[in-house]
Amino acid sequence: MDSNGEIFFRCTACRRRLAIESSAVGQVVDCPNCRASLLVPNQSTSSDPIVARRRVAVAFVVLGFLGFGFAGWLIAGGPSAQMPGAVAAASASAVSTHDSAKLASPSARHGVAEADVSRPSDEASNIRRENENLLFANRAMSKQYEELANWVLRNLKGRFLLKQDYVGRLRFEPVDESFKVNAELADFLTINQQESGIMNEVFQYSRSKLLGLQQSHLSATQDTPARVTLYIPPFEREGATVREDLYGALQTALGSERFDRLLQVGEKELTKAYDYFGSAARTMVFEVVPDSRPSAPPFLLIRDAWAIPQDASRRTTETSEEAVTELPARYNAYLAWLPDFISAYAKP
Repeated sequence: MDSNGEIFFRCTACRRRLAIESSAVGQVVDCPNCRASLLVPNQSTSSDPIVARRRVAVAFVVLGFLGFGFAGWLIAGGPSAQMPGAVAAASASAVSTHDSAKLASPSARHGVAEADVSRPSDEASNIRRENENLLFANRAMSKQYEELANWVLRNLKGRFLLKQDYVGRLRFEPVDESFKVNAELADFLTINQQESGIMNEVFQYSRSKLLGLQQSHLSATQDTPARVTLYIPPFEREGATVREDLYGALQTALGSERFDRLLQVGEKELTKAYDYFGSAARTMVFEVVPDSRPSAPPFLLIRDAWAIPQDASRRTTETSEEAVTELPARYNAYLAWLPDFISAYAKP
C-alpha cells in the first residue's frame, strides 16, 4: 500500500498497471482495460508511476552531481571544477517539480482505475515539464563531459603526470634481447604500433651496423690449445656516428618530448646495450675447462671485460665470468673468429 492509501498492482491478463483505494483489499474487481476479474491484493505489487519517475529523476540528478564532483576533485581547475549554472538550475528545477507532484485518488465509482491514465490533466502537464527539465539537464551534463574530455586531451595527451624528480629515478631497458623496443618502455611513452615498428627497424639496423664495425676492428689470439682471446679496441669516431644516426631516427619517430624522456629513463641502459657505441675496449676470453667430475664433459668458461672511459684520464673496468655448457646467443656474432673447439658449444 502506498503512503496515500492506494493499492497499485497489475492486471494478470493484460499487464496494465492499476490503482484502487485500500478499502477494496480482498474484493474482486474488473480490469477497465480487458474486463478480466481480479482479486485486489492486500499490498501494492507495482510501484506508483509518479513515485517511480521521481526516484529516477532524483537518482539522475545525484549521479550528475557526483560525477562532476569527482571530476573536479580529479583535475583541479578543469572545466568540471564547478557545475555550470544551467545544469544546477535544471537540476534544481527537476527536484522541485518532483517534490510538488501528488498522487490522485482513483474514482470510487469505477471501482478500479488505470494508474497510468487516471491522473488529472495538471499531473500530465507536470510529467511533461519533468521530462523537459530532465532532457535539458542531460544535454547540459553531456556538454560538460565533452568539455572535460577535450580538456584532458589538450592538457594530458603525451604528457607525464609524475613529478620531474620521480621520473628521473625511473629506469627502463630500452630494448630486449632481440633489439626490439621494450614493452614496458613502449607503455610508459605511449608508443603506438606504427611507432614501435619504426623503432624496431632502427634499433636492429643500428645494432647490425655496430657489429659490423666491431668485426672490422676485432682480432683473435689462441693463447693455449684450449683458450682463445678476442679483442675489440675502441672506435669512438665511427661509434659516435652510429649513435647520432640512432638518436636522430628515434627523435623523428617519437618527437622531441618523448625522445628526451626516453633518454632520461633509459640512455645509460641503451648505451650499454650498444656496447658503449665503440668508446670502450672489450676483451673476451673463451676457455674449455675440464669438469672435476670424471664422467662429466668439459665446460666453457667465458670472461668478458670492458674498459670504459669516464673522462680524459680515467677509465673503469667491468668484468663478468660465467661457466656454461652452451655458448650464450649474444656471442653468436663472433663465431667466425672462434675455433672449432669453442664454436662446438654453440646451439645448433
